[in-house]
Amino acid sequence: MVRRLLARSAIILMIALVSCSGGSGTPVAPIRGVGSVVPTATPTALPSASPTPTPVAKPSPTATPTPTPMPSATPKASPTPTVTPTATPTAVAGACATPPPAVLPAAQLLFLATEPNTIDAFSLGPNHTFPQAFAIEGTCTGLNGPIILALAANGTIYAANQNNNSVSAFSAGSSGNVEPTISLGGSNTGITSIFGIAIDSSGALYVANCGACYPFTGQTPSINVFAPGANGNVAPRQTIAGPNTELVDPYSVAVDSAGHIVVADGTDGVLIFSETANGNVAPIGTISGAMTGIRDTFSVAVDGNNAIYAFDHETYAITVYAAGVYGNVAPIRTLSAADELAQIGFDSANNVYVSLGSNDVVNVYPPTGSGSNAAEGGFLVPSGPAGLAVGR
Repeated sequence: MVRRLLARSAIILMIALVSCSGGSGTPVAPIRGVGSVVPTATPTALPSASPTPTPVAKPSPTATPTPTPMPSATPKASPTPTVTPTATPTAVAGACATPPPAVLPAAQLLFLATEPNTIDAFSLGPNHTFPQAFAIEGTCTGLNGPIILALAANGTIYAANQNNNSVSAFSAGSSGNVEPTISLGGSNTGITSIFGIAIDSSGALYVANCGACYPFTGQTPSINVFAPGANGNVAPRQTIAGPNTELVDPYSVAVDSAGHIVVADGTDGVLIFSETANGNVAPIGTISGAMTGIRDTFSVAVDGNNAIYAFDHETYAITVYAAGVYGNVAPIRTLSAADELAQIGFDSANNVYVSLGSNDVVNVYPPTGSGSNAAEGGFLVPSGPAGLAVGR
C-alpha cells in the first residue's frame, strides 16, 4: 500500500515538473503538432496561436498604401497638359502671321506681283525712288501664279492667280506669311481662264476670262462681275458673254469713274460696256480702226481723268484716248514701252507706272508728254514684275 502511494506521488511529481517546464513558449509547437494530447492547452494556445497567423497580416498589403506613393504620381494628372496648350501656339512651325496694323497708307505704296508667288510692296519715295516696304509671301497666302493686281480704295490688294483660276485679297497692311481675307474661286464663280482683274470705287471685282488665250484652251471668253466682298465659291452678279459682246480675247479689264467696263480684247481693240451690262449684250462703244493705231490690244487702264490707256502687243506702244471718245479715233498721246508690258497704273498725281515683265523694270511717265523719252524715272525689281497696282 505504501509502495503504491510512493509510486503515485512520484508520478505526480514528474507531471508537475513537466507542466512547470511548459511555461516557456517553445513547447507550443509540439503541442500544435500533437493536437489533442493536451486539449486543455489548445484553447489557451490556439487563441494566442491565431495571432501567429499574422500571415493574415496580408492585410498589411492594405499597407500597400505604398500606392499612396501613386497619388504622388498624381503630378502625372496634374495638368502638365495645361502646359501643352500654352506651348502649342508658339510651337506650330510655319504658322500664319497676323496682319500688323498698316505702316504706310495704300496711297503711298506701289505693289508688284513677282516670282515666286510674292507680292512686293514699295513706298513711293520722292523723285521716283522706291524703297521696299514689305512683302506678302509664304504658304499661308494661297498665292498661286499671281499675274495681275488691283488695289481697292480701302487698301485691300487683290491678286489674280493664273495657276488655279482664283483671286486672293489681303487687307491693308498685310505682310509676310498671312492668310488672305478673300479667296474667290470654284465652279460657281465661272472663273475658268483668268487674265485680268479690276476693282471699282464700290469694291466690286471684275474678272476677265480670256477664253482660249495661252495658257488656256477651249474656255468661253467673258467678263464676270462680283459683288463687293464676294468670297469663296460664289456666283458672279453679272456675266458678260456671248456673240453679241464681241469678246474674243479679253486680256485685261478696267473701270472708269462712271462705272463703264473697259476691256482690252486683242485684235478687236478696246470694248466698252455699260455699268449694268449682263449676259449676251453688245458693247456701248469700241476703240478700233486704222486711226487708233491699235493692232493687238493686250492691256488697258483708266486714269484719274477717265482717259483710256491701251498697250499694243505688236507695236509695244501705249496709246491714250480722251475720256468718252470712242470709235476709229486718233490717240491724244503715245508712250513707247519698248518691251513686253504687263500692267499700267496711276498715282494720285496721274503719273503713269508701267511694269515691263521681260526686263524686270518699272517705268514712270509724267501725266503729259509723248514718246520714248517721256519716262522720267524707273527702277529694277526682283524676279520679273507682272502685275502692278499703285495707290492713289
